Amino acid sequence: MSYEKQTWNKYDDLKTEEENIENGAVVTDNRMNHMESGIGDNDANLASHLADKNNPHKVTAAQVGLGNVQNFGLATEDEAKQGISNAKYMTPSLTQAVLSANINSIAYANSLDGTDGFTTVYPNLNLLDGTRDFSGNWISLNGWTTDGTYKGLTVKKRTGKGTGFYKVFTAPADGTYTFSSYLKSSGNGGNITRWVNTNGVDGVGTVTLTSNFDWMIDTFSASLKAGDKVFVRYEITSDGTGLDIWNAGHKWEQGSTATPYMPSASEATTADWPKYVGFSNTVKTNKSASDYTWFPVKDSELTNKVDSHVNNKANPHSVTASQVGAYSKQEIDAKLSKAVMADDSGKVSIGTLDSNTLTVQGTKIYPNTKDGVWTVERLFDNEYRLTTVMSVSEAVAYAWNSLFISSPITHTAIPSGYIELSFTSSMANTSSLMWCAPDTNTSFRIVSGEKSQGASRKVIVTVYATK
Repeated sequence: MSYEKQTWNKYDDLKTEEENIENGAVVTDNRMNHMESGIGDNDANLASHLADKNNPHKVTAAQVGLGNVQNFGLATEDEAKQGISNAKYMTPSLTQAVLSANINSIAYANSLDGTDGFTTVYPNLNLLDGTRDFSGNWISLNGWTTDGTYKGLTVKKRTGKGTGFYKVFTAPADGTYTFSSYLKSSGNGGNITRWVNTNGVDGVGTVTLTSNFDWMIDTFSASLKAGDKVFVRYEITSDGTGLDIWNAGHKWEQGSTATPYMPSASEATTADWPKYVGFSNTVKTNKSASDYTWFPVKDSELTNKVDSHVNNKANPHSVTASQVGAYSKQEIDAKLSKAVMADDSGKVSIGTLDSNTLTVQGTKIYPNTKDGVWTVERLFDNEYRLTTVMSVSEAVAYAWNSLFISSPITHTAIPSGYIELSFTSSMANTSSLMWCAPDTNTSFRIVSGEKSQGASRKVIVTVYATK
């Protein structure tokens, strides 16, 4: 409420007290209470005004120097990557992320101009067999007819309601897996249901689609445990006229991203992989094939060159004796005294030499020893080289640019008492383009030009240590 102002008159000494009170010249309890009430109301009004954060003075953007700033919201990461909105702001960190994702990008295709099979995601192998032509143990194919091909894959068609066909996938390990397939439907007003059955129960991943759509990729991801049995089937689940569905190219793969269709490892040939790789350093979102420079993928040529180099035992790098910590022939000749030689052949014949340390011309020579699975060479007083051969079985399945790598592999623990300084690792038995690369101070990864499942492989590990 607003404060009602009171009228105050001058005190008249010629009048009585009662007359001055009546004339409004004397402070009374009523007048004091009226003042107190007014002060309280004004205090409450001021507090309410100060707490009002909804621009009570109607200040405009122009009044605070922001007249030229548009009232835009912040872009999401997806909106930033699409790059089609002119009514969003981007933070510096989001700008850097989008630019990084669109500079020096790589794409793959099946034609020199990049238009055939263009993709920025390198395809993973299918974990399900027989998906190209529905060969093998597919269930409930009765009622489905073969209706040509799509993208080189056999197409199955069904008219009207009925059971969907499927093939069971068994998860090889704990993790996230992605299913994808090509799907098409005709007829209006119908329902197409994608049933997802896990360990005998229809549930997570099951969705209903509205009929009458052209070929599309239907995909979803699921978290599975090793040994889980999953299958996907498509069915028309409503009555209607002209309801048909077409299905092709079932695929299961590890990870949360659906990559282009591929057959399984046992079925894939060179012809199934992308034929060309494209590189682009253009700063642009939503790049197309024309934004890339395309080159043929020469896997076989590269493999032959690397294999030839690996199998070259004629010292192709011209390594010298000093580089591997050994004496040259001339140095050995100088170290050996002619007095202990039987003849001028340079040879010394010794039956049995039993010694922990052999000193020749002031230089100590130490014999090799065995400590568990490690062969130990004592190079100097407190410098050791330990060597062992590890058996590894990790799959080389994680995409790394155009290569594939395994998960980190920690080398066998060295014997107690040794302090590791460094280590090296190399493949001992592989016929494929495959090598080892360091990962941490005690682990490495297997690198390959092609994706491969787990298999028994030998890795030579050499550790340099002190005590």
